Amino acid sequence: MKLSSLIFLGIFGVVNGINPNTEYVKYKGELIEAAMNRSYDPCEDFPRYAGDGLVTVIKSAFQKHKIQTAERILKERSDSDPAPIKTIKDFYAQCESNTTLLNIDRNPGPGDTTDERNDNYRILYNFYSKAAFSDEDAFNDIYVKVISWTFKYGLPDFWMHFGHLVEYGPPPTMKGMNGTCYEAVADPAKRAKLCDTMAQRIFGIPGFIPSFLNIYYPSSTEGDARRQLLAYFIDSMRERKIDPYGSCAEMVRDLFPMHYKFMLLDYEFPPPKGQEEIDQTVLEYMTAIVEDYEATYRWLNVSDAEKKRQIDYVRNRLKFEKFSHPIFEKDTFTKYFGNLDMSMPYRRRHQNNYLPLLKYNIEKRLNMFWTPPLD
Repeated sequence: MKLSSLIFLGIFGVVNGINPNTEYVKYKGELIEAAMNRSYDPCEDFPRYAGDGLVTVIKSAFQKHKIQTAERILKERSDSDPAPIKTIKDFYAQCESNTTLLNIDRNPGPGDTTDERNDNYRILYNFYSKAAFSDEDAFNDIYVKVISWTFKYGLPDFWMHFGHLVEYGPPPTMKGMNGTCYEAVADPAKRAKLCDTMAQRIFGIPGFIPSFLNIYYPSSTEGDARRQLLAYFIDSMRERKIDPYGSCAEMVRDLFPMHYKFMLLDYEFPPPKGQEEIDQTVLEYMTAIVEDYEATYRWLNVSDAEKKRQIDYVRNRLKFEKFSHPIFEKDTFTKYFGNLDMSMPYRRRHQNNYLPLLKYNIEKRLNMFWTPPLD
């Protein structure tokens, strides 16, 4: 994991209302340790990169805290809450009175019998069998089509494995951005054809700023990285049994993460706290993360120059990267997230959460925004 991801997850903790208590300090230490031990390349071992022990750290400490907080909030909200939040509270109450809802279909992608799902699986499997991984046009068409399908139907582990591979940022002109479409495709004409339209095709939203969306793109023309990636897609699209939710709070957190975060922020940072005060809290948390990192890094067997380079990198990231998110603007939040699609909630989770967030950033023409993985 890059240090930028460490910062990213640190802000994740702030957004979700974690206080600097003993549990959080322990979590930060585990997170830093896991991040620094994550030295393998996604192009060399994608399954390990996608599902390493960091997931266990998040589930064991961080996710438990989120679920407990969700349950507390959903019990304490009033009936006069804004419509989207009241809708979620009603959904929670319905679940509490009818726990069979916990058995909701959590694997809608492979369970979907539409022609689109069957066609995509057949096309993907046939392409994988031919092993024509060096054909840029053919691979790109398959890759984009399958990612689009998994995003559309909210495959349960899509964001856990692929969400951290998508990031907004400046145009990818810098070196060291290995694994993006822009770096993997050398020819300018072919690069424009393959890369500039990927986001629009994957998410189905017009108006993406050209060159501003960097998508993980395995560059190995020998096929190893691409083979592993497509094999993972094939496995993800097969039938599998997923256990029911453990609680109604866990179910709400999973189905409605954006609205849940809005409730959580409102609960943890009640008026008159505003953006400036939240920014100050963020700075305090991020400073604590840097201090933890510096203390840990002193024990590593690397040169002093390397220690300084890494620590300076963290400090510089803290100085320049700011929040930009609709959850900080109530009117804007209502505009983009005010209407929930309650039908087939898991399968429509991208409509509840991801598409509004992407539309917000596209319409605002933002070069950089912060949002953690929504799972």
